[in-house]
Order: sequence, then structure tokens, then C-alpha cells
Amino acid sequence: MAGTPQEPVTRLAAALEQLKEHQALLAQWEAARAGKQAELDDLEPRIGPEVLAAAGDAGAVAERLTAQVNKLRTGIEIDSFAALAAADQVRATARVVLQAEADDLRAELAPAQRAFAQHEARTKDLLEQLQQHDHVPYAPKMVDVDQLRRETGGSYSMVLPRTHVLGEKVRQLIARVALLELAAAGQPVPYFVESMVIPAELYSPRFTELRDLLPDLQVTGHLSAEHEAYNVVRTIAMEVTGTVALSGR
Repeated sequence: MAGTPQEPVTRLAAALEQLKEHQALLAQWEAARAGKQAELDDLEPRIGPEVLAAAGDAGAVAERLTAQVNKLRTGIEIDSFAALAAADQVRATARVVLQAEADDLRAELAPAQRAFAQHEARTKDLLEQLQQHDHVPYAPKMVDVDQLRRETGGSYSMVLPRTHVLGEKVRQLIARVALLELAAAGQPVPYFVESMVIPAELYSPRFTELRDLLPDLQVTGHLSAEHEAYNVVRTIAMEVTGTVALSGR
């Protein structure tokens, strides 16, 4: 019977386990190469004195040392090729990890969007009922965060409406999936949106974990205005910098 497709979370766990295995294999080949290189480094300074000391048996000693040196050098070369191949495996698996995490978060997106849409519809219905009941328009209170920061010296607290909390969860998921997928595809991960720094919370912790494994994993440049997540990332950045007001009560 054909196997069933793995769920995103299962794929992430499997990818992380495979990454550990590939890292261990890389470490083995690098250790083997280092061991042979140490042997060769120890042997080479002794070659001349040993041949001279052999006197009449110099030919046989030279032949033995030649075979020993050639074996070590060949071994080092083989280990180097194997380490390069293992490093390629590590990089490829690291990208699988990034994509699996993106898939994991994407699986959360549809339920989050449904919850947000249902709450928004219910809120709209209740506001309409209030208007019919009280004969005046009702709307959530808007808070000017920039003004609030100035008035309080940056120390303040407020309760955000559930509409904002649910909507923010959707936006965070969209943005994080987009950034993870760029990294998984080997593309530079943007650092700016317009003139604003993209908030740190949008970057997966795995960026830091995998940066040493992926030398080409760059966090630089601007998010393209043509990217599907551009408006979402821009809105989050604007809210974080206080460029736009948050809803509050």
C-alpha cells in the first residue's frame, strides 16, 4: 500500500533529524581528513632524516615512505571530496528545513484566516445592531500610538481589540511564510520594506540557527513591491514604527 503524505509538522521533524545526521556525517569526513593531514604533517619533516639514516637501505626506506605519503595524500583528497559532498547535503537539507517550517506555518494560516473572517463578520453585525438600537454610528476606538508614546514617554499599556489580535496573527503568518520560502529557495531575505526595517519577530529563529550552514543565506536589501506579502509586511513595519495607528479601546 502506498504511503500517505507526511503532514507539514512531521516533515519538519524529519527534516531536522536528517539535518543532524548529515551534519554528523560531515563532521566524520572532516575529522578523517584532519586526522590524515596531521599524520602527513608529522611525517614530512622526518622523511629526509629517515632516508639519510637508512644508509645502504635508503632505497627501501624511500619506497616505504613514498607509499606512506601517497596513501595519506590520496586519503586526504578522497576525504575532502567526501566532505564537500556531505556539505552539499547539509545545505540542501537546511533548505528543506526552512521550507518545511514554512509549510508548517502555512497550515496554520487557513484556520487563522477563517477565525479572523468570522470574528470580523460578527463584529460588523454587532456594530450594525448597536447603530439600529442607539440611532448613531458605532466603530472601534482608534488609538494614535505615536501620540501615546510621546505623552507617556514610551511606557504605556492598552488592550487591543480581538479583531486586531486575530488580524495580526494572520499577517504575521503570511509574512513569516513569505520570508521562510525566500530563504528556502536560496533567494536573499529582505531586511527593509520601503525605508523601514522589517520587524525582527517576522524572521524565524531558524535563520540564525542555519546561517552558518548556509553561507549564501543573506538578510539584506528591500522587499520587492511586487512580492505577494509586500503590503502585509509593510503594514506590520508601519505599526511597529508607529507610522500608523493601532486599534485599541
